[in-house]
Amino acid sequence: MTNDIELKIKKLQWQCRRGMLEVDLYLMTFLEKGCALLSESDHHLFEDLLKEPDPVLLSWLTGQARPEQEDMANLVQTIIKTRRAHS
Repeated sequence: MTNDIELKIKKLQWQCRRGMLEVDLYLMTFLEKGCALLSESDHHLFEDLLKEPDPVLLSWLTGQARPEQEDMANLVQTIIKTRRAHS
């Protein structure tokens, strides 16, 4: 079981490494500091968020745009707050 968790974390770490440094910083900080507090459904939502292209993520994380899906918007706000608290 531990190996499954470790593999999942490594996969998420790889997916959080993006082409834009700004996006990297938000996602990696959240993965390290806030992701463990998510429910299982929110973990799936985070995985869905990671499928979005970098320009979309950057616009969400900088407040220039907002996800249409309310639960995704809430997750984005959590990521932003986590980054601000640990920067």
